[in-house]
Amino acid sequence: MSRELRADEQPTVSGKHLTFCLSKEQYALSIRNVQEIVGALDVTVVPQTPHYVLGVVNLRGKIIPVVDLRAKFGMPASVATAETCTIVVETSRAEIGLLVDRVCDVVAIDASVVDPPPTLGLDIDTKYLRGIGKVEGRVQLILDIEQVLQDADLPQHSPSNESPDAERVGPTNED
Repeated sequence: MSRELRADEQPTVSGKHLTFCLSKEQYALSIRNVQEIVGALDVTVVPQTPHYVLGVVNLRGKIIPVVDLRAKFGMPASVATAETCTIVVETSRAEIGLLVDRVCDVVAIDASVVDPPPTLGLDIDTKYLRGIGKVEGRVQLILDIEQVLQDADLPQHSPSNESPDAERVGPTNED
């Protein structure tokens, strides 16, 4: 059972949210974090990344990592469909692509219809949730995208693939 929030505890969740589905569950994230929504992308696998990091993509000249939210949340993999897409979000760390099953809608969520994440027991961590909204008869799991991606070991992109101190291997123009 959820408890009533004190005024100083009210989550700052009011505003427009993009809703999307993973399996049959519907999630929401603040539209303020959303940069764009794109279809299927060719992902380049980066070795030694966590299982939920699919790799990186070149999006109009910008390299961004892509996270499979199903894998991140411990859900079984699914077959990509015409609705499968990538939501590009801006976090305090970087722009990151989130692979989701489908985007649903943009909805206005008022703090008055949001409950805090429930306490589900010692073994269940709800740190990824900002709250649980009740919108148009549906439960919306409102994600804290910063928390979702905080512990993600994402590949870092540097403007140059070669550091100035790197030793060159192979032929050069000086030969």
